[in-house]
Amino acid sequence: MDGSLWLVFDIGTSGVKAALIRGDGTIRATVVENFPTHSADGGVMEQNAGDWWTGIVTASQAFGDLRSDVGAI
Repeated sequence: MDGSLWLVFDIGTSGVKAALIRGDGTIRATVVENFPTHSADGGVMEQNAGDWWTGIVTASQAFGDLRSDVGAI
């Protein structure tokens, strides 16, 4: 592990966006994992927090061998 990349996450309303960013700020790789929003009576919109976690895990795994270069999250 050389620690040259930062792993960043953005959990939004439609999915988890993940990126590996170099120390100079350039993007090395990106991944998007979508998750559903559920509607309930009365216009209520909900998301399952477990879907957020699954999205983070799946996005992280998608980076494969690049994960060994991550020095910060």
